[in-house]
Amino acid sequence: MVSTSLFDDGPEIEFPTEIMCSRFCPITRNLFLAGAISGHLHWIKINDDENERSMSNERSMKVHKKSVRAIGLTPDGQSIITVSKDKSIKLRSTETGKMITKYKRAHNSPINCLCIVDNCVLATGDDDGYVKLWDYRQKKSLAEFHDCDDYISDLTCANDRRTLLTTSGEGTLTVYNVRKKKLQIQSELMDSDLTACQIVKDGTKVVCSTMEGVLYFFNWKEFGNMSDRFPGHPGGIECLTSLDQSLIVTGCEDGKIR
Repeated sequence: MVSTSLFDDGPEIEFPTEIMCSRFCPITRNLFLAGAISGHLHWIKINDDENERSMSNERSMKVHKKSVRAIGLTPDGQSIITVSKDKSIKLRSTETGKMITKYKRAHNSPINCLCIVDNCVLATGDDDGYVKLWDYRQKKSLAEFHDCDDYISDLTCANDRRTLLTTSGEGTLTVYNVRKKKLQIQSELMDSDLTACQIVKDGTKVVCSTMEGVLYFFNWKEFGNMSDRFPGHPGGIECLTSLDQSLIVTGCEDGKIR
């Protein structure tokens, strides 16, 4: 695998504490959200004018007692959802930061990731391998699954809003049917922690990153075992995202984006 330079050097911004997660707002132009190890959430405005490219911290707010581990936004972009090491889920206004609703002890262990399923439903995964479904109009979770013995590293929902994919530190890709609230299939154990997953190639492939620096590819509806593997990273891949259906970007433990 060859590393490709995708971006020009852009503006930088410094934070008082380590950033654990981030998310662009799909509706509010040039709004970027960053969650910190201190439990703070930062609203960052990006100025991408050709003559003056800059970033400014528009608002910082303490939103959790412990580190913010993942950020999501509702499909309309009006609400921000955060999960934390403090085991809570919080929903607040994107515009004002005002709290809308919260689940103080949503899990029994620190929450590691979240995924927006549809307008009112989200999924969360924790350090002990539990996955929960929530409708944030209700006070209790819709469903709970425990099919992994290690942490849930990532959650991704297909466009059908029915199929939820999860990756785990035990090295499995696990697929749930959200509407039926049941396990659909779980892959064989891989050789390394699976750290993230993305659906690519117009829904025909799933790519998973690993801590051994290898990318695993699965054919859609053939999740029992991988179809291809691509080595090439010098170390572990900590995160993964897709820019389009054919181009993926990896964030690696050596601090480089590829």
